[in-house]
Amino acid sequence: MTVETSPPASGPARRLGIFAATRNVAIFLLALVASSAALTAFTPFPKLGNLWRKYHHVREHRSDYSLIYLGSSRVFHEFIPAQFDADLATRGYQLRSFNFGQDGMWPPESFYMLRQILAMKPPQLKWVLIDLMAIKSEIDGNESTLRAVYWHDLRHTWIAWRHALQVDMLGQRTPREKAEAIWRHAQLWGQRATGLGHGHDQIEVALKLADEKKPRPVVAAGFEAGGIGPLRGEMLKMFTRAVDRLKTNPPRRPIHPVLRDALEQVIKEVRAAGAEPVFVVAANIFGAERYNNWPPAGVEILRFDDPNRYPDLYDPAHRYDPHHLDATGAQAFTRHLAEQFLNVLERKR
Repeated sequence: MTVETSPPASGPARRLGIFAATRNVAIFLLALVASSAALTAFTPFPKLGNLWRKYHHVREHRSDYSLIYLGSSRVFHEFIPAQFDADLATRGYQLRSFNFGQDGMWPPESFYMLRQILAMKPPQLKWVLIDLMAIKSEIDGNESTLRAVYWHDLRHTWIAWRHALQVDMLGQRTPREKAEAIWRHAQLWGQRATGLGHGHDQIEVALKLADEKKPRPVVAAGFEAGGIGPLRGEMLKMFTRAVDRLKTNPPRRPIHPVLRDALEQVIKEVRAAGAEPVFVVAANIFGAERYNNWPPAGVEILRFDDPNRYPDLYDPAHRYDPHHLDATGAQAFTRHLAEQFLNVLERKR
């Protein structure tokens, strides 16, 4: 008996099949991106505690502020807007500032949050102070909380992907670790793209289980004091070693291209919104933001990472941990920041 078999596909037919499959995958990805934009464009800002309150406060009072300082806990617990504004007023400059700091808000999350603020188009906004920090692409454990999900649009996920792929650091040195980091960010992007990151929040509101139905009022223009100094024990020893090293002025290093590219986009967008970006290096202990090839011409950096120049900011009596100033230290930092920012105002006159 003769069994008829189909002839093997010709070369052109195989190539056509591969092309069709590739085309279908591309169409699927484009559709996913489009649906992501449609699903998230009108999604309310998620209920993320202080971030949620500050976002709504700025949106409702966007005509009130001429300066917004955005960043991590080094902004949240160390920048006192009322004191800063008063110091500037004594020199004839009338500004109203807001502290948009939040614990753990590193890039790319801080870049996402900045773009949310710019999208509000605050009409009086003239200055954006930005906490200059490295990109944090690592995610602790298998974190999939709403805080991890909300900023993972394609643009900011791409920054995290590039960083995980190109930068060797703890948790992303080997190819396997890099692949795992990229996959975790892909999962978070997928959750945001499909709206899964908002599910718990939406159910909580629908069932009226949330304690805070509307954002509580923001007090002290966003500032909140941290812990209470002084440093003691092992924290004091660690702090002292790090500060002693910083006093020797260790060599500067080049900025990584991923961070450089992201910062340059931020600069363009802030200026397009009619404001001027100013980068601030807090009184940290590692000197990680000392770059030998950045910033570009015309961009201001206000630096406080020098214990020789600012010994009061490195007084362990006014630190509640090695990385953060207490309330007294925050007053000193705000005073120094006002002094340096006054120099910027004078140069821009």
